[in-house]
Amino acid sequence: MELAKKDKILGSLMAGAIGDSLGAATEFKSLESIYEHFGPAGLTEIHPPGRFTDDTQMTLFTVVGVVRALLADDRPSSERWTGSFHTAYLEWLRTQEIRYDTEKNSGSWLVHESTLYRREAPGHTCLRALQSGEVGTLEHRFNDSMGCGGVMRAAPVGLLLGDSFSRADRYEVGCLSAAVTHGHDGGIHPAGAFAVMVGDLLNGATIEEAVLELVGLIPGDLQELLDFAVEFGGSGAIEPMSLCDELGQGWVGDEALAVAVACAVAGPDMETALLAAINHDGDTDSTGSICGNLFGAMAGIDAVPTRWVEDAAQSDLIRRVAEDCVSFLDGDCSPEFSARYTG
Repeated sequence: MELAKKDKILGSLMAGAIGDSLGAATEFKSLESIYEHFGPAGLTEIHPPGRFTDDTQMTLFTVVGVVRALLADDRPSSERWTGSFHTAYLEWLRTQEIRYDTEKNSGSWLVHESTLYRREAPGHTCLRALQSGEVGTLEHRFNDSMGCGGVMRAAPVGLLLGDSFSRADRYEVGCLSAAVTHGHDGGIHPAGAFAVMVGDLLNGATIEEAVLELVGLIPGDLQELLDFAVEFGGSGAIEPMSLCDELGQGWVGDEALAVAVACAVAGPDMETALLAAINHDGDTDSTGSICGNLFGAMAGIDAVPTRWVEDAAQSDLIRRVAEDCVSFLDGDCSPEFSARYTG
C-alpha cells in the first residue's frame, strides 16, 4: 500500500483516539466550567490519565467486525455484515462487564487486551441494545435511539472499504454497523455518511469535497445540515457558544457529525480543529473523536501533534490496530492473521 494511505489510516485512528481522550476531560462540563477548570483558552493538552473512552473502544471493535466479515466473504451480504458487527460489539460488551477472566479463550485478539477492560462512561443505548439479546437491522429496529453511539464508531468502515467498495456500499455498511444498536434514522444515517466521507478522505478528498459527494446518497435533511456545517466552519475561527447554537451539542448522531465536520473545516491544522471540537457544552469526546477520524484520514499521522501521541494512553494499541488494517488491505489473509480476528 502506498505510504500516504498507511499514514492516513494510522492518522485517522490515532487522531480519533486523541480527540476522544481530550474530550473525555471536558464531557459533561459546561463551557463555563471548562474555563474554570482549564483556563480562558479551555483545555489545550491531554488531561491525565489521558485514556480514550467507549468511542474509541467501539471503533477498534468495528475494525474487528469489518475484518471478520471480509475474511468470510469478499462481498458480504447485509446479514453477514450485521452478524459480524453484532459479534464484535458483544466482545466490546464483555470488556464493559469486566468478564475477562471467565471468557478469555474465545473471541478476537482485541477482546484479550486487558487494558480495554474498563468503563469510560459507555453509552446507555449501546449497553442496553447489546444486553437485550436482539440484533438491530435496517428492517428490524427495536429502539428509537438517535444518539451518536452509532456514528462515533464507524470510521473503520471507510478506512477498510475505501479502495474496493463504492460510496453506496460504504454507506450501507456504515448504516448497518449503527443499526445493530440504534433504531432511529438520526442514529443510523450519519454513520453511513461518516463511512463514505472517511473513505473519500483516505483517497485524497478534502472535507468539503467529501460532503459534496454525499449529495443524492444521504437524506436531504442530513445533507443540508452537513452543507451548513461546511459553510459554518469555513466562515472563520469557531466560537464555542455559536458552534452549539448553530449545530447542536453532538449528543445525537447528525449533530455530532456536523460539529466534527465544522471543526475539521475550520482547522486549519489538527490541533486547532480538535481543540474546537472538545471545548464546548456538548458531547465533547464524541465530537473530538469524529473530528480526529476525519482530519487524520485527510492529513495523516504527521498532522497529529507529537506531544499528544506521546501523552495519550494506549497509543501503541492504536498503532497495532492500524498496522493490522494496513496488512489486511495489503492482502494478508494468512491463517495466523485470520485466527487473531476470528477467535
